[in-house]
Amino acid sequence: GLGLAGLAFLVGPTLGQQPQPDGAVRKSSTGSQSTGSQSSTPSKPAPPTPATFGTVDMTAVFKGYDKVKASAEEFRASVETKKKDLMKFMSEAQQEQEMLAKLAPGTVDYKKHEDRITQLKAQHEALREQSEREFTLREAEMLATLYKEIQAMVSRVAQYRGMTYIMRVSNDPVTGSNPNSAMMAIERTIVYA
Repeated sequence: GLGLAGLAFLVGPTLGQQPQPDGAVRKSSTGSQSTGSQSSTPSKPAPPTPATFGTVDMTAVFKGYDKVKASAEEFRASVETKKKDLMKFMSEAQQEQEMLAKLAPGTVDYKKHEDRITQLKAQHEALREQSEREFTLREAEMLATLYKEIQAMVSRVAQYRGMTYIMRVSNDPVTGSNPNSAMMAIERTIVYA
C-alpha cells in the first residue's frame, strides 16, 4: 500500500500538469505550430530503403572470365621467356665449370674461369630476384585491374536490379581429402545463399 501511495505521489503531479505554450511557438494559418521566423513545416524523413542482398561467386567469375584466361596466358609466356634468359646464365656457368675441371688449379686460366663462374652466378641471382619482384608486382596489378572490372560490372547489375548489398560467396566443394577446402569453408561469411 505504501509503495502504491508513493507511486501516486510521484506520478500524480506529472499527469495533472498541462503543457504550457512556449512563447516562441505560435500557431500558423495551417493549424500546425511553427517557431519564430520559420514558416514551413518540418517534413518527415523518408523511411530507409529496405536492404536487398545479392551474392556473387568470385572464384566462378574469375574461372569463367575470358580476359582472366588471356591475362594468365600472357603472364605465363612472360615467365617462360624470363626462365629461358636465366637458363642461359646457368648453361654458360655449366660450360665454364666443365672448362674449369680440365684445368689445373692455381693457373691463370683456372682463376679466369673461376671468376667468370662467380660472375655468372651473381648475375643469375640478381636477375632472378629482379624478375620475382617484377612478376609479383605485375601479377598484383593484373589482379587488381581484373577485380576492379568485375566489381564495376557487379555494381551495374546490382543497381539495375535494385540491390543494396552484394556479398561474396563460394561454391567450391568441401572435401575431406583436401584439408584446406574445409578450413576455407569454415571461414566463409555466408553459409547458405
